[in-house]
Amino acid sequence: MTRRELLSTAAAMPLATGEPLRLRALGRTGLMVSPLAVGCEELADPLIVRRAVELGINHFFSFNSWQAIGSAARGRRDRVVLSAGSKSDTRAAMEADIERALREMGTDHLDLWYVASRLRPEQITDEMLETLAAAKKAGKIRAAAVTTHRFHDILPRLIE
Repeated sequence: MTRRELLSTAAAMPLATGEPLRLRALGRTGLMVSPLAVGCEELADPLIVRRAVELGINHFFSFNSWQAIGSAARGRRDRVVLSAGSKSDTRAAMEADIERALREMGTDHLDLWYVASRLRPEQITDEMLETLAAAKKAGKIRAAAVTTHRFHDILPRLIE
């Protein structure tokens, strides 16, 4: 059994046994999330999100299926952690993406905004960090994160 198979099997065990998923703190964000998250790329059926909520999964993210995830989360906003993100590099593009995600999800704030696919520290600019800080101050996002396959290279930039 590979490490990935072991982790996915272990993570799914509470679902198989019917035990409720225990929420966990997501770093220092103040967010409590299920140990499983549902990525909603190309999500066509909101019943998937509804069923996941019934099973105790509360963290949903998408980089492009914002309308579907928002539709599925309606009436459950207090029970779900909504995350979105984009690969945008400029203030104007990031602000436009955040506004579009808010509008399409039908919510006044996002719990987590991902700056996606950063492989080198220089790809995380001061302009990006300022844009995220402004969005957080305005109440549009609660926290921000970076997706990367090179965490050891990116971490020092994020700590700065």
